[in-house]
Amino acid sequence: MVFSMKGENNIPVDDIKNAAMKTIKEKFPNNLFILAIHNDTDNPHCHLDLKTVDCNGNRIKIAPVDLDDLRNEFATNLTELGYKATNFSRKQKEFARDKYPDPWDGHKPHHYKITGYGKAKYNFSLEEHVEESYYVKFETRKGKETILWGKHLEKLMEQYNITNGDWARFTVTDQEAVVKKIYDKKTKQWYEKTVYKNVWDCSVEGKREVELKPLSESEKKKSEYKILGEEKSQASNITLQSQTINKRQNKNGVSKARALQNTQKTDKIQSSDSKETAVKKHDFQR
Repeated sequence: MVFSMKGENNIPVDDIKNAAMKTIKEKFPNNLFILAIHNDTDNPHCHLDLKTVDCNGNRIKIAPVDLDDLRNEFATNLTELGYKATNFSRKQKEFARDKYPDPWDGHKPHHYKITGYGKAKYNFSLEEHVEESYYVKFETRKGKETILWGKHLEKLMEQYNITNGDWARFTVTDQEAVVKKIYDKKTKQWYEKTVYKNVWDCSVEGKREVELKPLSESEKKKSEYKILGEEKSQASNITLQSQTINKRQNKNGVSKARALQNTQKTDKIQSSDSKETAVKKHDFQR
C-alpha cells in the first residue's frame, strides 16, 4: 500500500513516514511491516508492505472498509502534526453521492417502480392456443425490468387505482383451489385433480401501505389427485360402455348394409350371366 497526500507537497518525508507508521501500528499492532520512502517525485510518498500473518499466527483479511479507515487515520495523524490533510477519496464519494442522489432513497423496502401493465398472452406469446393473461412491469434497483404474470393482478390494479410511476410491492399471500375431473385410460378410473393457483396482494406507497405476509415455498400447496368413489366410477364406466356399444352397433349396421349391397351386386351379375348363356344356346339350336 502507498501513503501520500495530494495537494500538500510541502510535507517533509519524515512526517509522512511517521504518520504512516503510526497508522499501521494503531490498526494492526501485531503485524510486522517494512516501509520505503520515495522523495524523487513531485508528490512525496512511502510504500509499505504488511505481513498478513501476525505474531500469534492469525491471518488478517484487509477489506475495502479497512483501507478507508487507514486513509482517515493517516489524514488525522498528519493533521495532528500541523498539516492540512483530508481523505480525498471519501470526499469525492460524498460529493458524487450528493450530485447524483439515489432515486431509491426514501422508499419502502421491496417496493419497486411500475413501468407498464395490461392484458396480453402469457410471456407475450404469438401462439393461438396460449390463453390471455395480465402482466405488471417493474424496474429493479439495478435498472433491470421484471414482469409479473397473473389474472389476479388486474383486479388489484383497478381496485387500488395503481398506475405507471407508482411504487408498489406485489406478493403471493394465499392460494385458491381449482378442482377438475380427469379420466385415466390406462387405469380406467376417474380422478379429481386439485390445482392451487396463486392469489396476489399488494402494498402501494401513498395509496395502500400495508404489511404483507408472503407465503413461503414450504407453505405453498402442490397439485393433489384423488380417486373418485365406486358409484361415480361405475356410472362413468356405464356411460363409456354405452358409448362404445353404440359405436359398435353403428359399425355393425354399416357392415351389414355393405354386405347387402355386395349380395345385390352379385345377384345382378349372376342373372346377367345366365341370360347371356341362354341366348347362346338358342343361337346354337338354330
